[in-house]
Amino acid sequence: MRTILLFFTLLGLKAGTRVVVFLSKIFMPIIKKTDLHKVTISNIKIAFSERNHSFQSNLANESICNSLASFYETLYVWSRGPETSEQHIKKIKNRYLFDFNRQQPQLLFSFHNRSIDFLLSWIITKKPCFTMYTKFKNRFINDYVVKFRSFNHSSPVEANLSGVKQMLIHLKENGTVNIAADQVPKDGLGQYSTFFGQKCYSTNIVSTLSKRININPTLIFLSKGEVGYEIVFKSTSSDILGVDGANIMHQIFEHEILNKPEEYAWEYKKYRKVKENSNIYK
Repeated sequence: MRTILLFFTLLGLKAGTRVVVFLSKIFMPIIKKTDLHKVTISNIKIAFSERNHSFQSNLANESICNSLASFYETLYVWSRGPETSEQHIKKIKNRYLFDFNRQQPQLLFSFHNRSIDFLLSWIITKKPCFTMYTKFKNRFINDYVVKFRSFNHSSPVEANLSGVKQMLIHLKENGTVNIAADQVPKDGLGQYSTFFGQKCYSTNIVSTLSKRININPTLIFLSKGEVGYEIVFKSTSSDILGVDGANIMHQIFEHEILNKPEEYAWEYKKYRKVKENSNIYK
């Protein structure tokens, strides 16, 4: 598996992502006929309903190029191991918000901005971390990724009630947990809230776990700057621990996404579990 990934990422990170973006632009007429574009443009039309068609279309194209580049970033770090991420992280904003010494529980939450596995790589090289994941259908790929995410005594847990319990136990033992909290959870593991003004079914795990251990979660996400990648930490208020925690979380996401909307992965069917949204992705 590693040999295959190395072959597909021979160009390295910088040159490889540039080539992916270049090829994505060339083949955009073909990509526009796929579900990738259909879902992306549908979500962008919801988030930027007040903007004109030209803006929406251009943003969809940029987002798709960045999403495909992010996929390459994931393959790159999978092929070379978590420790390789360190050399590409050129800046860490609000570094003081990260507990390097495991003196207290820390709940990190993120959204799909660039490669989640690239971000996770940096975290697990600093300290063991529990993270929630959904199984890959291919067992060979799943085993490889689980092994990757288990670096430094870290532990990927499944996105179910058992996984939530494991994360809570780890937090009570002063452990670190990271959750990519912008995806649609399984039935019973979330609540209805709004994202860019549209009703959706969202995870409430961040607010639930934070309330159980009485700490404010910390936002963390990956972005690409002019000279390399940067990791951003942001503190949160106690409002996210309340019953409206999912909406507060989405407001935090929206604020950061609007700074660089082209970096966000708009291709997820965020609104799919709401009956009145049944025609959004058709």
